[in-house]
Amino acid sequence: MLLFTLFSCTQFENNEPCLDFQLTTPITGEHRVKINTSRTFTYEILNNCNTYATLLYVKIDGENKTEFRVEGITEPGEILENGQTFSIIFTPRTAGDKKATIFIKTEVVDFVFYMNGTGIH
Repeated sequence: MLLFTLFSCTQFENNEPCLDFQLTTPITGEHRVKINTSRTFTYEILNNCNTYATLLYVKIDGENKTEFRVEGITEPGEILENGQTFSIIFTPRTAGDKKATIFIKTEVVDFVFYMNGTGIH
């Protein structure tokens, strides 16, 4: 699965980001997944805000949005001071190229994940 991510965030006075993320699952470059099986990518939201951060919503949009899901974060909710782990799971239902955009909005940062994958027989 190829992952392209963008984010914007509120910054502290010293220009360091308050929230960030890191991929904790190695990307092997393989984005082809057999139909009705899943591939999971795990991320960690890093919280440098010195307090809880409020998670406002998670939204999946795009032509193939039903073939992607997010697990491990609840909306609305809080991102703990020591961060939080979540997963994006790709489960193709049919063969072919799949795309979706995942939006994770918090009170201080908007994460946008552009997801691409291919379902194969």
